[in-house]
Amino acid sequence: MSTTKRQKNPNPQPKRAKRRANREKKIEKMIKASVPSKPLSNGTTGANVRSTSTVPAFIRQSDDQSIGSINTIPVYVPVKDRSVAYLAMGIVLRAIQYGSEAAQVNQQVPYYQFRYLYDTFLSVMQSGVLPTTTAPQWFWEILYALKPKEGKFKTGKANYTWVIKDTGLGVDQVFTLGTGEDNYSIYWGTGVANLAINGLPVLGPVPTYTQELGLAAIASLWPYVSKGAVIADPGPDNVWTGYDTSAFAVVYPELGESYFSEGAVRTTLYSERHIDSPLFCQFGIYQDPGSLYWRGWHQARVGSGSPCMIGPTLCELPDLKHLRNKLVPIIKFYNFDEFFEQLSLTVGLALERGIVGSATICPLTAQQVAILLRQAILQVTSNHVAQDVRYSGDSFVNMLPFTVGPNGTNGGQTIAMQLPTFLAENIRAIAT
Repeated sequence: MSTTKRQKNPNPQPKRAKRRANREKKIEKMIKASVPSKPLSNGTTGANVRSTSTVPAFIRQSDDQSIGSINTIPVYVPVKDRSVAYLAMGIVLRAIQYGSEAAQVNQQVPYYQFRYLYDTFLSVMQSGVLPTTTAPQWFWEILYALKPKEGKFKTGKANYTWVIKDTGLGVDQVFTLGTGEDNYSIYWGTGVANLAINGLPVLGPVPTYTQELGLAAIASLWPYVSKGAVIADPGPDNVWTGYDTSAFAVVYPELGESYFSEGAVRTTLYSERHIDSPLFCQFGIYQDPGSLYWRGWHQARVGSGSPCMIGPTLCELPDLKHLRNKLVPIIKFYNFDEFFEQLSLTVGLALERGIVGSATICPLTAQQVAILLRQAILQVTSNHVAQDVRYSGDSFVNMLPFTVGPNGTNGGQTIAMQLPTFLAENIRAIAT
């Protein structure tokens, strides 16, 4: 009995690979059949219209020719307009603290600067168009951080867009920082002639704001918040935030709160992409009530502060490359009454031991001395970084920040209260 052996295929190919190749060819034919080869009557091609073929809706062809994936994922980030206002406010208050002469001469200038910055930030977030002006480098870093942009993934892109939420508070001369029992505000106004309380001017209404007044006022701001020359738009390739999507991360308050922004003493930051600059993670609302915006978070980081701290922090950075620093500031609250108590005990002990010579009767009341002490340490400890941030109101001790507005400190003060050296050094150490 003879048998013949079955000859092997000289070019073997697994059956599974054949089936896969045939399936891909069928899908490719279906896609080609769904796109007309000739231009349509309106001048567009079939690639720009919705197909009416039987190709499943989930099948798309991305840039890398892969099948079955959507190349660009839209990500909508809700943000309160009040958060944008806090961003502008911090920059102006920083200039005032560092002795802005324009603010001392014309008290309406800070409000015009504030409105110009607020309108500029909001315009960039909504349109993505940067202004044609000259400004410090750090200002362009903020604008590019806020500008809507695409962020790349390994297999696609995410298109980040802001959704501005109107808080109903408006951007007027009275900038409210709290509500209820904690209600306190910053009042942008013009000093009333020959009217002052405790040496501080009483502010009246500011003339109506216009864009021309804002442009004129902003030029006087830059010398007090810039270490270098002002420049035109450097372009996305010449800034650290040109392609950075950190600002679109959502913020979850862990410790403390802010009435009208997402800030807190301590926060957790979430984003779909890598968070390069935690400093800018101050805007996105965490699980906005009634919102249908879905986020697929991939990375979490620790954060702190509020939008108010972004500008002053950028002004104080020795190099803008430190934007990438992942260590966030630690915010602590100090009770002013403890300073007054320490000063009282120190003076009392000095009198008891005869260190200051013979004692004389002080003509001031305890409250007047406390006001003098407050004004003395205000020069080095005024909070222009996170004024809206506080500990939760659920605490039995409701700690509020040491807040100062444009009329709260006199940069040209020449007479100051003398303090014990060790107390002054402790205050300076706390302020840094």
